[in-house]
Amino acid sequence: MLTHCLIVVTAMGRSRANAAARVIDPVADVQVFRSGLSQGVGGPITHYWCGWWMTEVEIERFKQEVASIIVSGDLAFTNDLTLPSLASTSERKQDVLAALHLKRVPAR
Repeated sequence: MLTHCLIVVTAMGRSRANAAARVIDPVADVQVFRSGLSQGVGGPITHYWCGWWMTEVEIERFKQEVASIIVSGDLAFTNDLTLPSLASTSERKQDVLAALHLKRVPAR
């Protein structure tokens, strides 16, 4: 069974999270975490995030690969099962961003 995971990483932890993603999925894009987030409207990019459909085995392997990032506070990991199941994916993403006090940074 696949679970949709929303993963947010600080700009500082981004390269380690991208490397971990490539361990789990060797054909993944080099920059899995490429969507920028900021702590204020129009502010500098402080975080990156991605949405990823993963099996339970992939989720556990990814968490092992990024354990040091999680401990340092540079990564937040959630799956949609922890959020209201009736909300649309877009609403769930907004819930995660609101909980982390982050806003999307428009692509330039």
